[in-house]
Amino acid sequence: MNAEAQDVCFLGQLQSGSAKLHLLPVLETIRTVLSTAHYSFLASGVVVVYSLFYMVFTGILSYVDFDLSTVVPIPYLQIYLNGPIGTVPSVVWAPTNNLVFSINLSAALFIVTTSLLVGVNAALLVYSMRIPRCNCKPHAGVGVFGMVSGLISTFACCGGGMLMALTGASFALFVKYADAFIISTLLILGFTTVALSSRIRRAEFSLVEKV
Repeated sequence: MNAEAQDVCFLGQLQSGSAKLHLLPVLETIRTVLSTAHYSFLASGVVVVYSLFYMVFTGILSYVDFDLSTVVPIPYLQIYLNGPIGTVPSVVWAPTNNLVFSINLSAALFIVTTSLLVGVNAALLVYSMRIPRCNCKPHAGVGVFGMVSGLISTFACCGGGMLMALTGASFALFVKYADAFIISTLLILGFTTVALSSRIRRAEFSLVEKV
């Protein structure tokens, strides 16, 4: 089956799925794309890579240059349920003498949400490249901006990591405006997800009309 015939087949799945599941067109487009094994694998890989890179970049997962066993027993695990709003509940885990994982609930939810959106965006973008006249490159640029915005979004649990090493004293500005970066990241990635899905759907309908 050639690429154009596959695209028409995908559209047929979209139409039948919408009738059966009564999902919004955007969600149905995403479901159909991710139901294909290689796009699902691509999205999953991007989710894992982006979330790991974010944790290292912001210091949630960090390497310390001293022996933690001189301070706490290793392996070390502490769960905090009491403290200032925005910092709890949180977890501090030191599996080795030099590795620390520190995260709170807000950061965990942000990582899960942004990583999923980035993964879905990547799958939609690659899928769109197979569709003539989809022209999704402008949305890809906006999506990249959202990814970068996500990487400079910090939380109270973050140790700074590579972001602090790269920005130095300017790191305080990222902490000060963290909420703005977090909101903008979610809005941008949400927008690109909707925009890519809508453009893919329109392009596939135009293909069917030509068949």
